[in-house]
Amino acid sequence: MQKSYVYSCMPNSFVLRSWTIAGAFYMLLVSVSHLLYIKVPGLFVFPDTASYIYQDRLIGMLALGWSFWLWTGIKNPESIRLLPFAGLISVITIWSEVLFFPDLIDQGYQLPQYLAACLQTIYVGGLWFLLRRHFSVS
Repeated sequence: MQKSYVYSCMPNSFVLRSWTIAGAFYMLLVSVSHLLYIKVPGLFVFPDTASYIYQDRLIGMLALGWSFWLWTGIKNPESIRLLPFAGLISVITIWSEVLFFPDLIDQGYQLPQYLAACLQTIYVGGLWFLLRRHFSVS
């Protein structure tokens, strides 16, 4: 017996929606922490490195844009179809900073940078997987 189209999409849509909500909330936290200059490991890639206020404001506004982009994907997954490609660029950037510029990382904060890079990689990979499944069913 073949499953109906609605039945086959429902679990996948719930997981995709949950994943998208989590990403939107995380990027909102990143935005708020940068805009208010609250250095929290995991929300700041390098919390121990001095930064200029204009850098934090720029990052805060870009993170807010990512949060809005993900938020629109909750109701309309088609709008975030290219998000994993943009996420791949950010994953490459964060890993290049962590691996190729170790002098930026204080030894006390080394684990949070690797953890942030791993979590971002897992999130972008999971989003790519869920979107691929969602659009292959549709």
